[in-house]
Amino acid sequence: MTRKLINDIRENLEAELLKTLNNNKKTPVIVQKVSVSNKYLDTQKQEDVLEHMLDYYRLHNFKRETKEYIKNISRSEPDYYTLRMTNNFIDSLLTEYNIQHNIREE
Repeated sequence: MTRKLINDIRENLEAELLKTLNNNKKTPVIVQKVSVSNKYLDTQKQEDVLEHMLDYYRLHNFKRETKEYIKNISRSEPDYYTLRMTNNFIDSLLTEYNIQHNIREE
């Protein structure tokens, strides 16, 4: 989903919630709007996480291949979710490989 769609959905839900709450109480309810921080749904942050993880495993040149893989599988540019899931998968795979082959981290 794009950020615009997410924001539209959030605003509609907030409006419905306020309408429901205000119908049930005599005192109006005010809900504080909290913007989506850069911590969440930030593709650049996930790219940085991918790069850091690949550096940790000494796979410095694997970032481009990873992004191409995501692009081929999802048929779109890598976004927050696809990067996050791929990061988790690669990390789990390499961790398990290290455990199975008794490779110790420095």
